[in-house]
Amino acid sequence: MTKRPARDREEAPLGADVVRGDKMCRSGSSQPISSINPRPFCPCPCRHQSVALGPLRLALIRVLIAPVWHPSRAQWYVIWIAALLVIAAWPPAQSASLGIKAVRWLADPTSALPTLPEPLPMGLGDDGDAVAAHDLEESEYHRVHASSWMMRTRLQLKAVEDPWDPTTERQILTGLAVLSALGVWRLGSRGKS
Repeated sequence: MTKRPARDREEAPLGADVVRGDKMCRSGSSQPISSINPRPFCPCPCRHQSVALGPLRLALIRVLIAPVWHPSRAQWYVIWIAALLVIAAWPPAQSASLGIKAVRWLADPTSALPTLPEPLPMGLGDDGDAVAAHDLEESEYHRVHASSWMMRTRLQLKAVEDPWDPTTERQILTGLAVLSALGVWRLGSRGKS
């Protein structure tokens, strides 16, 4: 019986000896089961039988316990920036994106700022009360708008809209996510060479 090099035993995870089918103990014993005990049972506390695995099962188990990919620091930066940008800018079907909603809320968290009213419809031009209410709302908006540069900025941020229609925005964000994935892959291949 040939002994495996010590290097392989140190790097192997717990239970990998049995998975490889060379009848080694799962408890981490470095000696083959046959040299410890000629019987088919292992003398360790785990009380298991050695298992001879077929080549298909062995290949499947090797794939399932393959080492997990760990991104580098540069790859994490790309992943986090791309994920946050896609989450914040992805537009729903009817409303504004999460980023635009956050900007509007930061500009006016209590909904106290006035909004510029829509123009009066054609039928309400003869109604004196509707015209007076509309003029009052419009004059209040212009008064707040002229008060300071900070109020002007807040009013502009409260009225901000998504820059493109939702379909175009989704296409741009999908392209950004794909390019980010390619960038992460490229950063990983650069570290291996």
